[in-house]
Amino acid sequence: MKRDKLDIINKILLWALLALGLYLWIFQGRIKFFVMGVLVSLASYFFAVYLLKRLDLNKPGFRLCINILLLTNIIGELYFYTHFFYFDKILHFFNPMLFAPIVAAYFAKYGKPKKFGVFLAALGVCALWEVFEYGATYAFSYPLMGVLNSSQQFLLNPLDDTMLDLTANCFGLMIFLFFSRFDKKK
Repeated sequence: MKRDKLDIINKILLWALLALGLYLWIFQGRIKFFVMGVLVSLASYFFAVYLLKRLDLNKPGFRLCINILLLTNIIGELYFYTHFFYFDKILHFFNPMLFAPIVAAYFAKYGKPKKFGVFLAALGVCALWEVFEYGATYAFSYPLMGVLNSSQQFLLNPLDDTMLDLTANCFGLMIFLFFSRFDKKK
């Protein structure tokens, strides 16, 4: 029953994301946001689910974690990134806590996962996200790097933003791993 509820929540969140994107495109003319925010998020979600299936980790809870990661990013794109300076850093602190359990579950398939290995693998995922931000910023002129205010002026330059993002990822991962119990002896 719990699995069914999580599947329903995941489907509602995905349809809500699509509906929000269509609304913003049709009624506010935000085609760039629809393409770079919504369509990329949906593609990322389905690619992540594909990977979870291939890795035999396709659980509703893991899919919900990925959904939350993408939706909080969309919420940030809509308002919070430009109106709340530290929103991005808060996400970079908490987001690794959502996907580190997936990384740990993957390692657990091959023996008892070590926290340092989970830390490095999860930090690698964070670094890949920063590469995506770089690519989207320069290939599509969609500002994902740097912290901008509502007038699109830099409050934090792209390099400092990336370094602070990775630092926040590290601290979030360290706190998560400090309190996690997956490598403790029973």
